[in-house]
Amino acid sequence: MRKLLTLLILVCCPPSMAAEFDPDPLTQIRVDAGLKCAVEALEATVILIGNNGFRVERWEVETCAGRVTYEVSYYPPQFFRDRVSPYSVRRIEKPPGGPA
Repeated sequence: MRKLLTLLILVCCPPSMAAEFDPDPLTQIRVDAGLKCAVEALEATVILIGNNGFRVERWEVETCAGRVTYEVSYYPPQFFRDRVSPYSVRRIEKPPGGPA
């Protein structure tokens, strides 16, 4: 049943409707890219939605080192009370010619 619900949500919601670019994950991405590096969020695509509000998105961002893909996870505070931040950000693609 959960797989069916997730599939229906993904079919009904095009990638462009994934989410607004929340400021907290953008701040985490700016720290990862380097505070002197400009970061522009280009596109967000939902890749997983849980029945408790948990979601995982792929964010394409433009940095001073090129286009980079990040995985942004949202953990609703009402279900994940022990987390410091409701967001987790992980770079999943290195920029071409950028730092490792």
